[in-house]
Amino acid sequence: MYPQTHDIPSFAIPSAYLSGESSARRRSHDLTPHAASVREYAFGDSISRIHWNSTARLGKLMSKEFDLGLSSDVWLLVDLHRDVQAGDLDESTDEYAVSIAASLAGKYLDAQLPAGLVAYGDQRYMLQAETGAGQFDRIMEFLAMSKAEGDTSLEQLLPMEEQLWGYHSALVVITSSHHLEWVSALKELTRRRVRIAVILLDGQSFGGMFDTMSVIPELYDVGISPYVVRQGDSIPVALSRTYTMHDAAPEAAS
Repeated sequence: MYPQTHDIPSFAIPSAYLSGESSARRRSHDLTPHAASVREYAFGDSISRIHWNSTARLGKLMSKEFDLGLSSDVWLLVDLHRDVQAGDLDESTDEYAVSIAASLAGKYLDAQLPAGLVAYGDQRYMLQAETGAGQFDRIMEFLAMSKAEGDTSLEQLLPMEEQLWGYHSALVVITSSHHLEWVSALKELTRRRVRIAVILLDGQSFGGMFDTMSVIPELYDVGISPYVVRQGDSIPVALSRTYTMHDAAPEAAS
């Protein structure tokens, strides 16, 4: 079953401010003058991009992949490390995480922005940033297949995949991790001018033992104001504004 998606018009996606060229090349589902490679046909590809010679040789539909040169990329990073999850079934941190990622993928791709996905769950799931309806279907399929059984923590994942993100890349991290070490890894990315948004799933609100909110001061020190989603929240409302110290004040007083 595909994850639930939400219309999240008020989420301030980092890529909205991007323009010009980036240091990372990307592929496109849009037709351009230069075919860079051939890959298996994917749902949503137009008939005009089928590479008939390769299709005949391999006995299956193959599509041409076009190189757009240098451009901006948007990445969704879903933390599926098993040790930081909480809750059950639909009311679990991992279900909220994949639902948010699916919603963001739709938002980015509707805006004609290339979106990519990285998630370390029961296996490594990675899709290079591309545009087009076929890309949305592939992201949804990966999110539906993924399981929150990963043994790679977020602080381990970020250095392993950092080559994916260059100047002008935007990265949205969706996590319930209470570990402080991954914030340090994000700091290195900000030094490389990667634009970063963080969506924290408050593990304790899902019945978890660990305090996800403890990383917020560290994020502030890096210059990142996170979004916070708790169990039972309306995701569009929760993603309409970032979390501030004013939000924390009533909790501190109680």
